[in-house]
Amino acid sequence: MATLREELLNILLDLSEDQFKLFKFHLRDNGIPRANLEKADRLDTVELMINKYPDRGALELTLMILKKISRNDLRQGCKHENLRYI
Repeated sequence: MATLREELLNILLDLSEDQFKLFKFHLRDNGIPRANLEKADRLDTVELMINKYPDRGALELTLMILKKISRNDLRQGCKHENLRYI
């Protein structure tokens, strides 16, 4: 069973570089400072999201952003019902 952290990382790893930049752009609109995101790789981004949005908040935000960037395939493939919390 995947942890929330692992599921979020797998989702971000499936994004192209351009999609990942766009994902981080939307994170800035949701309270994560630009300075924290500028040099953040995918691992750092997962940690920032989990620290800012505990429990399932990071997953809910991820699903919302995936919809905005037209990656519904990743939303549908998410196995969030079976996740263990962090």
